[in-house]
Amino acid sequence: MEEIPIMLPDDLRDKKHEMEFLKNNKDKLPEKITAQANPWHL
Repeated sequence: MEEIPIMLPDDLRDKKHEMEFLKNNKDKLPEKITAQANPWHL
């Protein structure tokens, strides 16, 4: 299933949702993203 990306300004982003996405898709994402991703600092 494909989805439309959710693109919001930082103050409207759902950090919990983003961390859950990263955790659930870490095997599909480049290591650079999973190792350095931190939605609180994006």
